[in-house]
Amino acid sequence: MDIELYSRADRFYICLWFTFGSFVFFRYFKSNAPQKGEPMTLHFYFARRFAIFFIQVFVLFFLFLFLIDLVGQLRSFSSIISFRQVVTLTLLNNPEVLYQMMPLIMIISAAAVYISLSRSNELVISQNTGRSSMQALIGPLLVTICLGGMLVTVFNPI
Repeated sequence: MDIELYSRADRFYICLWFTFGSFVFFRYFKSNAPQKGEPMTLHFYFARRFAIFFIQVFVLFFLFLFLIDLVGQLRSFSSIISFRQVVTLTLLNNPEVLYQMMPLIMIISAAAVYISLSRSNELVISQNTGRSSMQALIGPLLVTICLGGMLVTVFNPI
């Protein structure tokens, strides 16, 4: 007995949603240099760097947790249900674990951003332009607040 979780139309809309999301992401986060006609401030630059690092760390944790949970689910259900259903169960279990690990993901991504910025001397350059170290936190702080609001409203009900 094979249960179809998503219809063909549902799969199409999911693929369309991810395609649109990746288009928007790469449109606004694709390059570090400002394009002609659009102003680039240091806050937006630090915010974009934090968002990119957050997405990278989030995907890394998602894949790591997916593989660990997949092995556990395969041990439990390999003789009872198909591999496709085991993958579906694993994907349904991942949001709960990721939601609990979100503070750790935020801390790791923030540390990675500031280590990267200090290695390339960008923090020193921003301080030499007259900005304090606390002003460098404004962009990532706003991204963190937006991500936290999105995670509480989207991830928590799941």
